Amino acid sequence: MIAIGVLLLGACSGQDDTGRAVSFLEKFRGAVVADEPRAVLIAEAILDEGGTAADAGAALFFALSVTYPIAAGLGAGGACVVYDSVTEVSESIEFLPRPASLGGSVAIPGAVRGFAAIHARFGRLRWSKIVLPAERLAQFGHPVSRAFATRVAESGVARRAGPRLRELIAPNGQNLLEGTEMKRPVLASTLSDIRSRGGGDLYFGALSKKLIDSNGEISGTLTDADLQRFLPEWKPSSGLRFGDLVFYSIADQPSGGVMAGTMWGMLLAENRFRDSIGADRAHLFAEVAGRVYASIGGSEENAGELSAFRAHTLMTGYNAARHVPPPRTGQSDLSGWSGAGDDGSTSFAIVDRRGSAIACGVSMNGAFGIGRIIPEVGFAAAASVPPGPKGWRFAGSDFLTSAIIVNNFTGELIYAGGASGGPAAPIALAESTLDTILTGSPLIQNTGAPRLFHFGNPDRTFIERGWPAVMTDALLRMGHTIAAIDRVARVNGIACVNTIGTRPDICEFVADPRGYGLGVGGAL
Repeated sequence: MIAIGVLLLGACSGQDDTGRAVSFLEKFRGAVVADEPRAVLIAEAILDEGGTAADAGAALFFALSVTYPIAAGLGAGGACVVYDSVTEVSESIEFLPRPASLGGSVAIPGAVRGFAAIHARFGRLRWSKIVLPAERLAQFGHPVSRAFATRVAESGVARRAGPRLRELIAPNGQNLLEGTEMKRPVLASTLSDIRSRGGGDLYFGALSKKLIDSNGEISGTLTDADLQRFLPEWKPSSGLRFGDLVFYSIADQPSGGVMAGTMWGMLLAENRFRDSIGADRAHLFAEVAGRVYASIGGSEENAGELSAFRAHTLMTGYNAARHVPPPRTGQSDLSGWSGAGDDGSTSFAIVDRRGSAIACGVSMNGAFGIGRIIPEVGFAAAASVPPGPKGWRFAGSDFLTSAIIVNNFTGELIYAGGASGGPAAPIALAESTLDTILTGSPLIQNTGAPRLFHFGNPDRTFIERGWPAVMTDALLRMGHTIAAIDRVARVNGIACVNTIGTRPDICEFVADPRGYGLGVGGAL
């Protein structure tokens, strides 16, 4: 499903206890957008109960662990960027699935502790209210959504799944069908423990013992120390300012947000984006993407922090009329992603009634992680992959892209969104949002349009099927080598581009039509 909304919002002024003016949004209950509809509706209900974006984000994750476990199981990890409209400060938190100290195929699960930390810092509602809706879905069952059934079929994960997972997603040897009733009592019990004893129980309580005791069966080498020492990492968000706007992303890993922000800066500088149309703009996107991907591919280092100087430097030698191959830096060859399987990741964004927001990416490092359900706890473990470029061909967690854009002078939200689905995620977010943010053109139109991307290595411009032939011909004349691809990243976003000035606020909330997600929100 695709959903968009147009919201008329009023604003009034209040005072916080420091005496500084604070903006409040009247008659606006917030907005939620994600890849799976039933989880979206749970997050919407949390907002309706007065919960913050952080409350709704945590509830959304736990619901996804039941309705969309291919990408967001309890064994997953991830990262989020958060914006607090009261303080006008953006922070990021990283809790990616990290390798165990003794190696092995199983990664340390980070998402439960990550979202518990987000809730503790920015939440208002009781923890039990956050987890209970997911627990009920697992206990009493729910119809499988088209989003989940389609993704299971597209990933082909049933061919490598362990027996318990195969029974869940391919009963009787057939792929799961939309509308099939699904109950998961063991998972419900695990969620009950998390609800009653807190997220820490998975790391130093009875649940952690169950997880450690299961290691022999799942060929993992998790230890008590691995779980107990795992801590999410809070940092100020990376920010890049252009004019009135500030682009906030995750501070370090995953690199996707920094990559998208760097591309955003390269496209805006010298009015490159505004001054190009049609094939010239497509050429610009390909050149920008190739330079950014090549710049981080030659070492184990991440993409660093957002920097206008770096964005400027990467455009050295740019030719608006001709393809210039990106520099060779020893970057990993990413051609394997052309037609590759599912990377087991998802993204979502939420805005609450105060105008605070959260944008997150979550990953299992492969569809259902290691492809086996741990019988003692009822969920699959994320797969352990090498950090940096060595792991790029195995999982897309390093490319998870979360972004929040605000007006630097008013503090008002302009955009919150995320992208997932492998290396194309950062450029997909830039392509899907820039025209909306700069000109106010419909987000649904820009999100659904065919995309292109360039990985730096190979020196090839990938175009999504449906790309206009006349544009392809123009790119070929400019010196691009073209390859078609079916499956690309998914972008979920909320745009409120007219919050600047005195015009009424108009927001769209759009789930990428490449999946069957949902965007909801609107007036009280």
